[in-house]
Amino acid sequence: MIWTAQDIIKATSGTLIGNDNWHVTGLSLDNRKTNSGDLFVALEGENHDGHDYANAAFEAGAVAALVDKKIDSAIPQIITNNSLDALVDLAKAARQRCPAPIVAITGSVGKTGTKTIIAACLTALGQTHASRGNYNNHIGAPLSLALMPADTEYGVFELGMNHAGEIAALSPMVAPEIAIITRISNSHGGHFNSIDDIAAAKAEIFSGLASNGVAILNADDPYLDFLSKQAQNAGAKKVITCGHAETADCQIIATDRRDHGITVKANIFGQAIDFDMGFVARHWALSGVMALAVVAHLYEGDQDKINKAALALASTGDIEGRGKRHVIPTLKGQVTIIDDSYNASPASMVAALQCLGEDNPSGRKIAVLGDMLELGDQAPDLHRDLVGTIQSTTPDMLICFGEAMAHLAKAVQSQCPDIDVVFCDDADHASAITCERFEDGDLILIKGSNGMKTSTVVQSILGMDQTPENGGHHAA
Repeated sequence: MIWTAQDIIKATSGTLIGNDNWHVTGLSLDNRKTNSGDLFVALEGENHDGHDYANAAFEAGAVAALVDKKIDSAIPQIITNNSLDALVDLAKAARQRCPAPIVAITGSVGKTGTKTIIAACLTALGQTHASRGNYNNHIGAPLSLALMPADTEYGVFELGMNHAGEIAALSPMVAPEIAIITRISNSHGGHFNSIDDIAAAKAEIFSGLASNGVAILNADDPYLDFLSKQAQNAGAKKVITCGHAETADCQIIATDRRDHGITVKANIFGQAIDFDMGFVARHWALSGVMALAVVAHLYEGDQDKINKAALALASTGDIEGRGKRHVIPTLKGQVTIIDDSYNASPASMVAALQCLGEDNPSGRKIAVLGDMLELGDQAPDLHRDLVGTIQSTTPDMLICFGEAMAHLAKAVQSQCPDIDVVFCDDADHASAITCERFEDGDLILIKGSNGMKTSTVVQSILGMDQTPENGGHHAA
């Protein structure tokens, strides 16, 4: 049980229609994803009004609805002035009733992976609640917080933004004891005048920092000094740095690639430690060290707890849409895809290509790249600038799609004659070309912004799975 009817009424100042002898075990915004025992929160959006789907949610198992206008339904209803504001009120009530230490994470890249890694470490130590998927905006963040059970021992939340002021609205609601910024880069340049402005927007996470709170920052980030000052000005009692820099409080000494992950040598506040991670790309070592910094801070260097958390890192692994690998048997042979299709920025694109460059498949290395969105007027140059990374990582084939990626395709064609370059109009075209061109043993990186429908390429190859249970040929 997460909420009783009376809890919800009190938190939202709502008016109940129907009986109050119920409680909810979950929350839902979408009737198609509603589970038995959920509270259905009816939100009105640009294209759909959730109130129109309350009965469908009831049929799917919802026990009550949080609404801002009466609906014609047998489902119990709590009517509020605004259902989104009511969801935020419920989130605030969840935070107030739970004394657990809360970690909040933002940054231009790596938020979801870092959240997942920190949650894995803390789960090894006690009951941990983490935000769902990438639920990090003005709707997803309060939904994730409102789902936090009262007996939670650790909370981990991701806070995202596209514009200035968005994190400032979320951080006080979450009120973290520990605020983390993974890295500052040009991931939303179309909405900001400069990277300086992006850094300032990310620093809004410190606005909600609890009294005696702590900031954990990337020691290798050019904005370290700026972010440290912002944290201190917001009242942080301590700034902990993590990274490769010799001055880092928690330092990455070395990172080695393995077949299914990485091994990291680190120094956590002066204590040497080695740990394994199931993430393949080297840049996830920073997230692992940040996770151990969280544990070391919470337990003042208790080495047993740090070791226990470090062991938990071995069970982590690449996330769907963010680097997860799939080995696909097809009639053309076996192919491995790296599904990094959820999002893309210049920094994450470079990291993904560098990881591809370290691989040694039996076949070719193919990069299928879609446009990086939200880069504004700088988009042509930022796409074209990837040619240096392409030169150093040397994929055998480059398949590009999207208006901005055309600039990279032309640059590679002129500067890298040994690379087979194919330019496509859109994701569907790229899917067709990729499925036509791949061969047995190939390793295919698929990366681009979600708005480019990059996952279409992934799904097209997954759909070619010809294992016996999926209809493929096999010997009798």
